[in-house]
Amino acid sequence: MPASPIVPDYRLVFKYTVLSFTHKLQLYLDVAVSGDSLGYDAVARGGFTNQGLSLVEPAVWNSIKALYRTADTTFDSMTLENRAGTAWNYVASVSATVTPSGTNVAQKAMQYCLSGKSLGNENMPIYIYELNPGLPGKENSYAALGTDVKTFVDAFFNVGGGATSVDPVAWRLSRAGGYSGRWIAAVWDSNEKLRRLRRIK
Repeated sequence: MPASPIVPDYRLVFKYTVLSFTHKLQLYLDVAVSGDSLGYDAVARGGFTNQGLSLVEPAVWNSIKALYRTADTTFDSMTLENRAGTAWNYVASVSATVTPSGTNVAQKAMQYCLSGKSLGNENMPIYIYELNPGLPGKENSYAALGTDVKTFVDAFFNVGGGATSVDPVAWRLSRAGGYSGRWIAAVWDSNEKLRRLRRIK
């Protein structure tokens, strides 16, 4: 089944580097012009309030910082882009204001996926790369997750109920323009493209 067309006109691109490989975490959203230092607020869903992008930026890094360590990984930047047809154009950017805080050694070519659905039942996964989740596996019990992974899950799906307006669950949109709905599972495995690029395949 082909991917659904992209409806949102804005996205945030978070770049981070693990053992010399740069990865991207791309999050769709709506924005509103504001007095924030980056010029825009992230438009929030009901129950949350709009927040400046300068406040959103550290919240995203904070959701994953304990999953990486500074000896292997740098958090680099956040860039706001606007879509014009099929092209994404630069709007604003800021250097990362948060650094990794974890202790696990990076594991080359691994990926971690939070599988979930939007409120419209569209697939709405989130991927991060080259952390150290251990042997391939899957967990669909929130209670069985470690504290660091719960922080990641809560930021994007608010399973624990403590998310705030700066967290992605408040403003992140699916490709079809819907807010996140339910979290399904955490899945971790090797990434075949990264295995080829790392020449370990």
